[in-house]
Amino acid sequence: MRELKQLTVGWLREPKYALGQKVWTNDGNGIDETEVMYHIVKMAECEDDGAKVTYAVIQRYVLRQFNVDSDDTYWGEDEIYPSRDEAERLTTKVPVKFSQDDWMAAIGLNSKSDRIHYDEEAELGPCCANISEIRDMLYKCCKDGGLITRDVEALQRMLDNHEPATKSMCPTLYKILKKIGVEWKEAKP
Repeated sequence: MRELKQLTVGWLREPKYALGQKVWTNDGNGIDETEVMYHIVKMAECEDDGAKVTYAVIQRYVLRQFNVDSDDTYWGEDEIYPSRDEAERLTTKVPVKFSQDDWMAAIGLNSKSDRIHYDEEAELGPCCANISEIRDMLYKCCKDGGLITRDVEALQRMLDNHEPATKSMCPTLYKILKKIGVEWKEAKP
């Protein structure tokens, strides 16, 4: 039998949730109370003042609950909540309904589209990785008939990190964003 060595590891960022901590999730079928069983970490060995040091960062969490939305049993930090109230607040769905034509005009996709190919003449035209992420989130909204509050907040952060499109050139897109409850400050023409 091989002898195990003890390894001292420093966190690059402390885990948000500790082993054994009570947490809440919402897999779409309601809110469940569970606990953190394991941390899945990525580790790297670095030199710090001439000494070799091993650091770790959390990749996923293993809970005492199966994740039905994933191919594995691991949960991301953004899928776990420290309280029932926060889980309820951040997983409340904001319904958003528009016609297939409106979605196509705004983002170049509709619920019958595959995400890989989109109409580049849409109001949200090609630009950069940030716009691609915004399009992904809006496509999710189109396919699911809305977004949960956590995704609405993420979409607002994405919009805040990109220069806005001109409202007069993107009327359908701005109408959809307003219905979702986010604001992309209009660029000056």
